[in-house]
Amino acid sequence: MSHSRDSNIGPIDKNTRTIRFKITENVSKMGIDEIILDRGILQFNSGNETICIVIVGKSKSSIQKLCKEVRIKLKYLKQMTGDSQLIDQGISDIENQIVSYRDEIFLCQDRLDPNIEDQPNDEFKSNFLNDVKKLRSQFQEASDPYKEWQSKVAEKYEILEKIFKSHYPEAWIFMEFCLTVKSILNVMDFTLPFMGVIVAPPSSMKTMVIQLFRKYVHVFYTDGFTPSSLISHNAALNEEQLQKVDMLPKMKGKLVLTPELALFFTGKEEDLQKTMGIITRVLDGHGLENDSGAHGHRKYGDTMFVWLGAAVEIPFRVWKLLGTLGHKIYFIRPNLQKKTVWDLKRIAKNNNFSSTNKEIEEKLLDYLKVFDAAPEIEGRTRLENNVIKIRWNEEEEGEQDKALEYIAQLANLLAPLRGDVYVSQSKFTKHKSNYSNENNESNNEQNGNYYQQPHQVEGQDYDTDFPVIEDASRAVILLRNLAIGHAISQGRNSLTIQDVPIAVKVALSTAPVRRVRLLDLLLKSETGELTTSQICNELSISQPVVTRTMREFEALRIGEISTVSDYSNSELKIRLNSEYDWFRTKEFLDLKEDFVPYDQKSNKNYECDTQSVDDNDFENDSVQNSIDKADTIETVEPCDNNNNYCHTFKDISSPQAQQKHDGDLDDGLSKSRDSKEKSEKFLPVKEDKTENLCCNPIKSCGIFNIQNTKKITVPLSGSEPFEHVTRSHAEDEDEEEYQTQYPVSPIITDSDGIKYTALQEILKIIQLSDGSIIAVNYAIGSVCKNNEIVRNYLGDKLTSRENRIVRDLVSNIIRHPNIKIIKNKPQLLVKWFESNNESLTNPQKGETV
Repeated sequence: MSHSRDSNIGPIDKNTRTIRFKITENVSKMGIDEIILDRGILQFNSGNETICIVIVGKSKSSIQKLCKEVRIKLKYLKQMTGDSQLIDQGISDIENQIVSYRDEIFLCQDRLDPNIEDQPNDEFKSNFLNDVKKLRSQFQEASDPYKEWQSKVAEKYEILEKIFKSHYPEAWIFMEFCLTVKSILNVMDFTLPFMGVIVAPPSSMKTMVIQLFRKYVHVFYTDGFTPSSLISHNAALNEEQLQKVDMLPKMKGKLVLTPELALFFTGKEEDLQKTMGIITRVLDGHGLENDSGAHGHRKYGDTMFVWLGAAVEIPFRVWKLLGTLGHKIYFIRPNLQKKTVWDLKRIAKNNNFSSTNKEIEEKLLDYLKVFDAAPEIEGRTRLENNVIKIRWNEEEEGEQDKALEYIAQLANLLAPLRGDVYVSQSKFTKHKSNYSNENNESNNEQNGNYYQQPHQVEGQDYDTDFPVIEDASRAVILLRNLAIGHAISQGRNSLTIQDVPIAVKVALSTAPVRRVRLLDLLLKSETGELTTSQICNELSISQPVVTRTMREFEALRIGEISTVSDYSNSELKIRLNSEYDWFRTKEFLDLKEDFVPYDQKSNKNYECDTQSVDDNDFENDSVQNSIDKADTIETVEPCDNNNNYCHTFKDISSPQAQQKHDGDLDDGLSKSRDSKEKSEKFLPVKEDKTENLCCNPIKSCGIFNIQNTKKITVPLSGSEPFEHVTRSHAEDEDEEEYQTQYPVSPIITDSDGIKYTALQEILKIIQLSDGSIIAVNYAIGSVCKNNEIVRNYLGDKLTSRENRIVRDLVSNIIRHPNIKIIKNKPQLLVKWFESNNESLTNPQKGETV
């Protein structure tokens, strides 16, 4: 059968890039009433239903492949009517049209506008779009299409959350963050791109979560890129070819995925600066323009996109660059709980990782289909290049207004918290010349005038330059967009208080970790003040780093620094500026949800999970040294007796004192101890009866660490070489340490029901250890493993830091008269101590007196 061009094929619409095929008599008898080529998809429709889809390649050489695929699919479709001869004739008519207009077909394919390219690259994405189209039709038929869509999105979100948490509860924050960032793309009239990076330890499933989005239609995926790949100036390509290889137009209107950004953040210095500079410019949303000798001036205009990536750690030089170029990359770095031995055993026994991920992927795609199927309603939703856009209800007040106020407070803190300030070590800061007065002239002569000369204490203090603090306007917009994205992802078009915590976590993750850790301590402090030694002890970092961070806080006007006393070597203390007092309120701490950013360099927040420890484990080391190996100083100034902060010791370690200490150490051994215990016993503490107690709300003030001084081991309960000017530091440190990590909780009684049962079961496990040393968290885990009721009551988080109930249980355990604490860090080790004499036991700490 012969056909003319004008009669057998419909007009080519160059604006929509569609071609309509003529429906011949033979084709109509097959049951097909429409054939249309739209954006690289050849669709065969019958009524309102698409019965067949064929993907059209971009090369003219694939015309035979296209005809063959059309014949195979149509010939074996069950929907086809008529005999085989009639079907062959109809297919021949279609093939003739394809061959006759091959140039027009592939011309449309070759001239796709790269700025709005949205054609699927595989059959799966074509089917995805078709499913979205059907769902949208169903919503349009509802009595209230928009409300029906909102309800369905919320339902699919809850299903996804439930199935994800059942398999990977600790990684849900990654999925929540990804869905939130993705949904920023779907907010109407938002033109400011957002780049979010997950920062977490290796093998923490951050890459796996990002990979789950790879099948999504509106995704541009790349494992790596160079600055020149955004807009290419390859001299070997012409302008039309360059538009096909440029990366920037492919990102427009897309969710960009780069699962591993390690090479991006750890490249050479000059490459990092170049890449960061271009990315920072692109994140302005105004596109990019550049020039070269090969192609002159090339540019792309406004480009809206969102970007998701992942990295293990952010180097310090990246923070410096961001401070110089502008902070336009936002991070999420949750402090994930360390997996227990039981968790690892369960993972080792599990061989269905692929099927689990497949199940999660299916739920995610179901959610994304429903989300993208939002009905088009004037003033509420619209389609832009097949991307659904949802209007944010700006007029909503009440709870939304309160949420925006919280976000504004957050941006006001974030700006200085991640500000850039130059800090250099002071060359002449601390001097000791207290003995240069007239009353000490004789002593000066005897000591060779040593104290008449100022002596530098290195590493104690720093000088700061003028800081560079960003204007908080962009930060508040991006944090607001993030919160709105969180609301939109759940089908809501206005903010509520529950959308603020994700913005809080991202803000606290988008600043140097040591600053955020110090801020966290200040927020939790009852007095609002912290001393240098308190911070050192709590964060387990060196004194110079702490002092440097304190000076940064002062320069950035986040905190105010003063000295503990008037002594020349007095340590520093810091208080949060009154401008940020709101962050110490319960209102903010509830929004914060005990979130503390993960620190790659510290495992302090991780609790170990070990089985019971036997006494033999300590044969080669004293139990006392295992309890506390403190760093001390050799020469410090006396404590200020008129100040409530006892912050220094006075060293009187003369040779005579050392000999006395050695003798007393032997004489003071208890006859009831065996020879092993005798070698490890320390002298009892001389308690000062003064009332100047250490009042640190976070920790005991501890021992001030000074660089370049000889370190000696100080027993937990003190030692003779130190004369205590105030109440025993060692005793205060020990007592405050237990009171801080395990604060005193109300006594659990049998009227507390399941809580009392849990306590008794845990104590039973400890008692059954038959006098062996056992980790408390192991005992708690054993009870949860064997008692389903207790397990359901305590939940998944079994650490004192994350679970208030566990904290109460631990507090009651360590106060039990038969419990003896062996070691507190990095895990709480205890031992069952049988005693009928209550006077032999400290009911508060469980230690023998």
